[in-house]
Amino acid sequence: VKEGQQILISEIEHHANWVCWQRLAKEKKLDLRTIPVDDSGLILLNELEALLKKQDTALVSVMAQSNVLGVVQPIKKIIDLAKKYKALSCIDGAQYTAHFPVNVQELDCDFYCFSSHKLYGPTGIGLMYAKESVLVRLAVYQVGGDMIDEVFLDKITYAPLPNRFEAGTPPIAEAIALKEAIAFIEELGLETLAHYELSLTKEALTMLSARKGYHITGGGHHSHSIISFTIEDIHPHDVGSILDGSDIAIRAGHHCSQPTMRRFGKIATNRISFGCYNTLEDIKKLDKGLDELEAILR
Repeated sequence: VKEGQQILISEIEHHANWVCWQRLAKEKKLDLRTIPVDDSGLILLNELEALLKKQDTALVSVMAQSNVLGVVQPIKKIIDLAKKYKALSCIDGAQYTAHFPVNVQELDCDFYCFSSHKLYGPTGIGLMYAKESVLVRLAVYQVGGDMIDEVFLDKITYAPLPNRFEAGTPPIAEAIALKEAIAFIEELGLETLAHYELSLTKEALTMLSARKGYHITGGGHHSHSIISFTIEDIHPHDVGSILDGSDIAIRAGHHCSQPTMRRFGKIATNRISFGCYNTLEDIKKLDKGLDELEAILR
């Protein structure tokens, strides 16, 4: 990167794809700018191109799917726009990868990363794909055992790619478990899984939309496997606590994306999410749980 360049992220990124670039921008005297989204949460491609035209861009880093809204971004179009203006592209696939097939060569992104725990794997490990043409330009950022070639008193030579970026003892058990998690979803079939989860999402959206005083946050018909909603005059934390008493697990809060809350004028939301283990019975149970919640709080 060069001083005066910009890094572009969307205005609804997860903190993991926000804080690192904010720190880098301050250290390297770069401009961190946000790409606006529409009221569903979709990145506005015309706004992205306007930002790319305005200033030399080092990197465009966006999520493939919002962990708050469930909206799936047009990542191929975003990558192509970045390439058009000679910017690198980084895709945060943490939420997306467990639900859809991914072919990084077809996407032609420079970086693609995801975390294991969103993929039914263990915590503390993830995966990052990067083009070799980009990796050879990157400086070593972490030192330790196994990332060296030779060590002398006056110099160090580093191991070939990718070892030079893998300092210290790797998380061996976690890597083995992640491999098994990937094999598990491949056996299920990601296209089959995506279709199934979308059917559950639509069913839940229909149920929530029919309830008086309930408001879906962003997403809507662009949502997949995730729905955020609020209930008039009831705090999300109360919703989460009461449903928990009925053995219904949702998440309430800002979901590690306070910028998303600010964009949609919320303090917090209730978030339901679907995986391969969910069924229509879970939605019926949620519907009944919400009836009981309203009886208590209204």
